[in-house]
Amino acid sequence: MISWLIEQTIFLSLLVFWLLITKPFVTRFIGASAQYLQWTLLPLSILVSLIAIHSPVQNTLSHYKVGQFILSAKQVSITATQNWLSMHNVLVFIWLSVVIGLLITLIMQHRTYIKSLQLTAIDQGTRQILISNQSQMKGQRDCIDFFQIYVSDKVNSPFVFGLFNTKLVLPLQFLEDFNQAQRDMIMAHELTHLRRGDLFWNSAAQLIVLLFWFNPIMWFAYGQFRQSQELACDQSVLASRPKSMRLAYAKALLLCNIAGPKIPLTFINYGAKNAMQERMLRLKTHKKSKVWASILSMLLLVPLTLSINLVNAGDKTGKQAEATSSYPTYRVEPIYPALAAEQAIEGSVILSFDINLDGTVSDVKVVDSNPKVVFDDASVIAVKQWLYQQPSKKLDDILVQLDFVLESENNKRSGAKHDTTVKVNDNLM
Repeated sequence: MISWLIEQTIFLSLLVFWLLITKPFVTRFIGASAQYLQWTLLPLSILVSLIAIHSPVQNTLSHYKVGQFILSAKQVSITATQNWLSMHNVLVFIWLSVVIGLLITLIMQHRTYIKSLQLTAIDQGTRQILISNQSQMKGQRDCIDFFQIYVSDKVNSPFVFGLFNTKLVLPLQFLEDFNQAQRDMIMAHELTHLRRGDLFWNSAAQLIVLLFWFNPIMWFAYGQFRQSQELACDQSVLASRPKSMRLAYAKALLLCNIAGPKIPLTFINYGAKNAMQERMLRLKTHKKSKVWASILSMLLLVPLTLSINLVNAGDKTGKQAEATSSYPTYRVEPIYPALAAEQAIEGSVILSFDINLDGTVSDVKVVDSNPKVVFDDASVIAVKQWLYQQPSKKLDDILVQLDFVLESENNKRSGAKHDTTVKVNDNLM
């Protein structure tokens, strides 16, 4: 799990850098909607990598049984030993604890903020005034019936929230502070968010930030993603309106930009101050998004992103498969520790090592063992002396498990000492 997080955080960071570097070009020449669409590459990349690492071959490792002959044929009871968490498990525990802690904090902050607004539902007459023009617009009327409208004297900017029970919150003086044209465009802006499923994508983006909380680039990327979302929404709102409406829309955005409370990672903040300058600039140079160019850019980027992930996963799978498809040409049996044999202790050790081009083994490390320490030294000493058939290329981080088992005389005669390849559930790659 930890190795997957490290690999993905490196790949996603590079992908974010690419999106930010190309953002001015894509936004200017193709359109803000196309640039916003490219952010879907991040969750798509994560999904593909998760599918790849759970392929059957990826979760295989070689098992070897190490026996200690004893005269008694009866079953030997295993002495209870301490089984401390490995470093891998400690890191997973810390990572998961922070994820859960951040998730709980996010939910509590959001619920506390919404509760503090003291929302009041608008009457049917006011609702008709607000949505009268929107119901005539293509694509907007389908989502009008799926949200409720509330007002609050605690907010200065409109916002929508709720994946399943969507609500639109407006300032209490919304009808008085904005003229008809401005109200129509603000409503169109919020309806565009709903129509495109932006609340869902916001949740997906938040989940990515929580999963990679240790990477500051992901926190920065979330803000850039939301900025791209607003630019794309602006473009969509103005696409069906004359150029003369840009000034009214810009004034409406500025009025909505009065600073409100900053709640981390929530759906609020209609227009963040640090993004308003770019939004104003894009309004001056507004161009319709080129649909064909948007589709072409995604057709190029999606296969590239998927292929990088699949090649990376396939390379690891291929290495492990090549190692597990053949047995060592020379294998030294680990010496069963005398003290462990006397105390009837059994256990196992999982090791990671590299297979060099000449078939020798190097960089032998203990990944996990049960019980701790007891069989580690004997395992490392033995595996360092193993020889494999010369591979086509150097194989890194190959996994092998040594099972230390106390054998009876009957099992010894029946060939208890053997080699086999099995599937395991633990994802140790």
